Amino acid sequence: MNVNGSDITQQQLFFLVLQTQIGVGVLSLAFNVFNTAEQDGWISTLIAGLAIQVAIIIIWMMARRFPSSTIFDILPQLLGKWIGNVVNLGYLIYFIMTAALVLAINDQIIKNWVLPETPSWVISLLMTITGVYICTGSLRILARFYSFVSLLLIVLFLLTTYGLKDAEFLNLLPVGEAGGIKIITGAKEAMVSILGFELLLVIYPFVKGKSSGILKKASWANLLVTLFYTYTVVVSLAYFSPGELKLVPEPIIYMLKTFEFNVLDRVDLVFLSIWEVSVATSFMIYLFIASKGLAHFFHQSEHHNKFVPWLGGLVFIASLIPGNNELVIKAFSEYVSYLGLIFAVGLPAFLLIISYLFRKKEPEVMVNDN
Repeated sequence: MNVNGSDITQQQLFFLVLQTQIGVGVLSLAFNVFNTAEQDGWISTLIAGLAIQVAIIIIWMMARRFPSSTIFDILPQLLGKWIGNVVNLGYLIYFIMTAALVLAINDQIIKNWVLPETPSWVISLLMTITGVYICTGSLRILARFYSFVSLLLIVLFLLTTYGLKDAEFLNLLPVGEAGGIKIITGAKEAMVSILGFELLLVIYPFVKGKSSGILKKASWANLLVTLFYTYTVVVSLAYFSPGELKLVPEPIIYMLKTFEFNVLDRVDLVFLSIWEVSVATSFMIYLFIASKGLAHFFHQSEHHNKFVPWLGGLVFIASLIPGNNELVIKAFSEYVSYLGLIFAVGLPAFLLIISYLFRKKEPEVMVNDN
């Protein structure tokens, strides 16, 4: 694969993974894990981060056997042309549905907290136009944008930290009372909020440097995301009583809404404005890798930009189907979450086993990258 003009550094890979994993899930993660693992939700989040690290290693082990190929090139080699293309179509649908889900959840949050009278299609259209504009460029442009806006995550961290002044850490006790089954079930809920690492399936061949360095950068990004998510869960658990947390689906926003400063009245709006950037980065990367997949089907892998506007329109229309109905969006989210576990975790593990069993890899693959 010719990656000239589209390659990125390993440092840029770090920010791509970081921004993709931190997305819409940060607002409701504490609520979701509490409903399953109660006060041990923070343990579930740590376990989820560990499980995702294992998944990253699996994807890396498979990708380094095909260092110049994306998942769309690897599947026909491992499963045969017909089955491989069918699974490729599955990946394409998954990427499109995930992008549509991000738009739908973003629309729901913005309407509920900021623009209740604004039509849903306006909110989603603005995000779509922005995503299409950025994604028509190369992966390098996308990576530079992600590197720049990552500084805003520091503000999110600081705003969340302010909640510690009213925290009651006794709410986290006793540790382990929920039991192992609930904690593991909560970890599954947390995992679907931290998905995004599967972008490695598509962008791995575009990253310069040794494969060991790629693994390190992706792992550091996942560690930082896991700690950030765990921190938000701990703050939420400590700020709200168990009875209150059952009633607040977006605990971080509810917490920030109570804060007031002399020069700033609505802290929650500041947080949402910055959060919107993280939503945009998650949406953009899925739109980008979906365009790469569609370009592969038309044998124009070097010209993904031709397909971005069409995919953007499709994703925009799909995002409007739930119609801001909370139950429909929840069902849509659960469906996409299960697809995520299949396409981001299950299938890569299966493909890795197949590649070893049948000893399939690129002849020129380099393994002495210590």
